[in-house]
Amino acid sequence: MKSYIHITIVAFLIANFVHVKAQNSTWEISLPEAQTGISYDYTPTWPAEKVMHWNTGEAGNELEFEVPKGKLKAYKYLICEVYHTSEYSLRVGFNFFRKNNTNSIELQGGENTSEEKNKPVIGVKIGVIPQLKTNVVFPLSHLDAQQVFLNRNPRQLKGTVSGSRIAPEQVSSFSIEINPFKGKKFNPELQIKRIYFSETLPKPLEKPEKPVVDEFGQWAVKDYKGKVVSSDDLVNQLKRLEKIAEDASFPEDWSQYGGWKEKKFDATGFFHVKKEGEK
Repeated sequence: MKSYIHITIVAFLIANFVHVKAQNSTWEISLPEAQTGISYDYTPTWPAEKVMHWNTGEAGNELEFEVPKGKLKAYKYLICEVYHTSEYSLRVGFNFFRKNNTNSIELQGGENTSEEKNKPVIGVKIGVIPQLKTNVVFPLSHLDAQQVFLNRNPRQLKGTVSGSRIAPEQVSSFSIEINPFKGKKFNPELQIKRIYFSETLPKPLEKPEKPVVDEFGQWAVKDYKGKVVSSDDLVNQLKRLEKIAEDASFPEDWSQYGGWKEKKFDATGFFHVKKEGEK
């Protein structure tokens, strides 16, 4: 009986530990309250719950969020579930800040320069395709600034990292930024369901109702000049390109390799530096 009770208690403690661990595996970021340029409503993309609508023309193209000291040490990924209907892809960026990391410089006389706005230590830009629900994922391991290009995640376009390294526990705030942004000339809008930090990668999103890429590898959602519409059209386009290539030629003073015949150097078989006059 004692062994049975002992095993039951141990199993209960393990089950509760796993449950608490699962609860703490993510940290949800509180989205800003409704204001000019920020609203919440149901959408065809997320019909069951209200999501944030971000109009950059009214609210600006960057939102910043505070991070409690040492909070990010427990997580591996920053994830933002988004959707947009812009005509072209957008770049969603994450910027990470360290407290008092400003451009302010103390001069010899003791005065400081006036530029005191906190600047990001490191940032990442990730391309997001229009009309396709996407989990924008940034692995916090890239805060070490040792890799320029992110590994690809489903539905994400290329991601690039720039800046100086920072330990996750040193991050005092982060921001999300949308580009391109041209003030009154171009004001992209973004729908955000949630922003959160997680110990694990998100589950794959549901399959789109309609294919977003056609049989020729083209973006199916939009028509544009030069888009292939059939197999015959593809063959004709390739034949036209072949004819253009056959009729093309370099100027007479260019070699078959595209070099200028009037200036020749000794051939070494390698790229090399050569001084020519004063150059």
